Amino acid sequence: KDLPRATILSSLERKKKRGKSTPVTIEDKTGADRIFLRSLINVDAKAATPGWMSRRLTQCGMRPISIAVDITNYVMLELGQPLHAFDASKISGTLKVQRAGKFKEIITLDNQKRKLSSEDLLIADDKKPLALAGTMGGLESEVTEFTVSIALEAAHFDSVAIAQNSRRHMLSSEASRRFERGVDPELAEIASARAAQLLMEYAGATYVGSSIKKSPLKLSSVSIT
Repeated sequence: KDLPRATILSSLERKKKRGKSTPVTIEDKTGADRIFLRSLINVDAKAATPGWMSRRLTQCGMRPISIAVDITNYVMLELGQPLHAFDASKISGTLKVQRAGKFKEIITLDNQKRKLSSEDLLIADDKKPLALAGTMGGLESEVTEFTVSIALEAAHFDSVAIAQNSRRHMLSSEASRRFERGVDPELAEIASARAAQLLMEYAGATYVGSSIKKSPLKLSSVSIT
């Protein structure tokens, strides 16, 4: 059943409970212009992915992995917006969109140690890199069976920055291929809300708030002759 955008967003906010949400900021505004970070606690990371979702993922050529990963993948296929779930307990301070700068390496989810270029676009915290932005998450902040709190990220990244990440590391992913081709900047808000609701429904999670950073969209006029 299709639900209006406003219905999904208002439904999520009505279910919000008191709790601490992970703060977020965009330090490199050339790399992203908006990011939504939904914070959830009491997550049952061992919960089984519902059969209908596993079947749909499999039919689309994706292997079911775990409830959190499966939900982010399902919403990506459903709406076209890549998302990433971080174990919130492994985030030190503020989650940031930034260039690699002083960070020298990251171990990605495929268990590969990757040497970072100072120009790589990252998701990082106050102490360490957490992910190659829009490309692949880092092993250190991976959601595991022991995870009980999740920071669910959806952002609108610059397509060129993600293409450069992918080329430099010879790493093409479902997320990077979509960002390289362009994703509707309005999708991040609704996709992150949708995924949060699914985590509440199927993993028993409690939603405790969102951190949001965004710039006004620059609309360009198009003339057809």
